[in-house]
Amino acid sequence: MALNDVCRTCEVNMRVAGIFNHSVLLFEKGRKPQTIAERLKNIDLTVCQDIGKSARICQRCVSTLTRLERDLPVFRKWESEYGGATAEAIPQKREREPTPSKTPRVLKKGRTHPPSTGDKASSSRKSITEVITKYPSKTVATVIDPEDVAIVTALKQKNWKTATKKMLKNPELFQNIKNGIIELINDECVRVCSRKEGFMLFKSSPEDLQSFSFMKLEADLQCFAPFLFSILHCVTKNSQLTTCAAAAIALRGRQPSLSAFAHYLNSILLYGGAKKSVFNRFSKMSITTSHQAAVVKQRELAPTCGRGVRHLKQMNEVLLNVQTVEVEEARDQELCDVFRSMEDLCLSEEVVQTESVEQRPAADNYEVMMPLQVPSDAPLNAQPTYSIIMDNLDFFVAAHNQSTLHSNKTIHWTHHMAVQDRIPLLNIPNEKPTEDILLYDLCASLPGVDMQCYLRREFIVLGSRMLCHHLSGFSSFSDVVVHHMPHEYSKEMAQQSTDFPLGLLFKDETKTGDLVDILYHIQDQYVPKGSDDVSELIVGGDRLTEANCRNIQWAFADGDSKEKRMEGLIFKFEDWHAIRVLFEIHHKIFFKESAKDHGTLFANMTKLSVW
Repeated sequence: MALNDVCRTCEVNMRVAGIFNHSVLLFEKGRKPQTIAERLKNIDLTVCQDIGKSARICQRCVSTLTRLERDLPVFRKWESEYGGATAEAIPQKREREPTPSKTPRVLKKGRTHPPSTGDKASSSRKSITEVITKYPSKTVATVIDPEDVAIVTALKQKNWKTATKKMLKNPELFQNIKNGIIELINDECVRVCSRKEGFMLFKSSPEDLQSFSFMKLEADLQCFAPFLFSILHCVTKNSQLTTCAAAAIALRGRQPSLSAFAHYLNSILLYGGAKKSVFNRFSKMSITTSHQAAVVKQRELAPTCGRGVRHLKQMNEVLLNVQTVEVEEARDQELCDVFRSMEDLCLSEEVVQTESVEQRPAADNYEVMMPLQVPSDAPLNAQPTYSIIMDNLDFFVAAHNQSTLHSNKTIHWTHHMAVQDRIPLLNIPNEKPTEDILLYDLCASLPGVDMQCYLRREFIVLGSRMLCHHLSGFSSFSDVVVHHMPHEYSKEMAQQSTDFPLGLLFKDETKTGDLVDILYHIQDQYVPKGSDDVSELIVGGDRLTEANCRNIQWAFADGDSKEKRMEGLIFKFEDWHAIRVLFEIHHKIFFKESAKDHGTLFANMTKLSVW
């Protein structure tokens, strides 16, 4: 039996069937704010942690301690009243001391008697506390009431903590202090509710709501209403979120224009699919706004969804235009190096004059090709790129009472978002191949010694993963197995993805007309445009979406420009349903209700007797 299996006081075994029943730890807090050791110390019994003694106590002993704590005040009262008078036991007659002989009468007459020790003579002297106030014309002495002597004494000694406690115990002073605190809080609330101060809850524009944070709200509360913030901070046990939420709701009950936090809650409720009745109920409690105001604010926030993507698009367009100008300047420089004189060109004067005229607006074209300014702190060769991901969103709304005007509805929308590439792609040159195809050696495409060594290292990593995953004997090595092969961009790929929600498109991608509108919308809004028409942007989706988009792109292949031919979109499929498709393939091949077909699941279950 272990040391902590028994009670420390009554030494009763508390472990029954390997489980502790009806026991409490001495030095850990439970439901009550004090530990058992602290409660024992309150009744003058000190219990310390000892390695050779148990750290548990049974519930019966805890009940005994509770009864002692309940009856201890009565015992203390008896002790204070009768503790000074100790009654001695009356001895038996035979045990008494012998009676002294009588004093002679002559000695009684000559004995001096001590003074009387009555109550009046032995009464203690009472002190009187006076406060002397000196004016230029006179001096006034005021006798302090005995109940207020402790307050005056603490103030004289500058013991502010004791003086405050004594004041709070005085009913009249406490009421006046309470009124002063209420007046102070009211002044802070008036300051917060003034638009001149610029409190952040007044700022409910889409840009301000996007930058809303509880840290800023806490900083404003500490700046404009420090006393109110300290009270709420104490009530919520120093919880930042709870303090800010309580302050925002309380202040909106005083000033409805402080609605930034209410719109923040509106977004949460709308995202969760709350009904109109929920908004109406919370609006009456000043927690949120009305449902109509929430919908209006969501419409204001909708255009700001793609702002980050548009900024990336602008940066990419700047880079594309600058690269185009650099390519043209390089070509002009090559021509100047090759043709150094008019004799080398062998051009007539008419052609020269025509070219000189065409070259005049070149500077103007140069300015037109660069409508945007390049940020000074952003390198041109490392601008971030992005891709668009889209998928269908289907709903089925069942009618409670169907009729010709009110029937079941199937809603098909399209949700799309932008995902920033961790590695920029625009700095990779694509104007010319790395090597001339006529000079290329086909032997370079075959895996050499270095490539075979590299493949061998990768196969070792893959083999170690499979051994640790499928063989239990190697599971102990799972902590040292390389799960991610290091490469040139390992650090970048380990970062969290940056995505930009672009909202819903109320179009059905299964309909040809709606899908054409979706693709033109993506190309027009998010594909960067260079000087030579639109650039390229990767668009991802499931396999059905990818197939439908390719069909639409092929159908518009006879357009006049790249934009009309949708050549700015490169479609790819995302393997969201790869696991499900794999299971469907396995089910189609291996699941047959026949035990005779070898290799099927039924045949394997028959051999293994697993049912």
